[in-house]
Amino acid sequence: GGVSCLTLALQLLDVEERVPWEMVSSAEGLDWSLARPFWLQNVQEGRHELCTLAQAVGTLESALAEGALRRGWEEGREAWLGELLAAATATELRDALTRLEQAILWSAFEEGGGGDDKEAGREERAGKGKG
Repeated sequence: GGVSCLTLALQLLDVEERVPWEMVSSAEGLDWSLARPFWLQNVQEGRHELCTLAQAVGTLESALAEGALRRGWEEGREAWLGELLAAATATELRDALTRLEQAILWSAFEEGGGGDDKEAGREERAGKGKG
């Protein structure tokens, strides 16, 4: 039993939620604070549509700042995008999303960032390490 689009949408939302603002704020020409509400709406409305979710994964990847992805990502990016757009099942798309997730340098942005969690207040981790 493969993965459903809904499962995929939830994983995508989870990845985005863990991405700190510093990782998306310096992307060229894309202000994630403005784009994010529309992106979230797209993911929620398109949670049963593979092509919508594939686009959302691509958008998230393009929103990531330089330095957010491990070295060597750029070289394989075209192939990754091709796979993303060619994904015929939610399982294939999840493989692409998982690869993106694994390429994100989570640790690079953990130290002394702005300290503002996107969901501040809702989760206790937002208050950690500020004092």
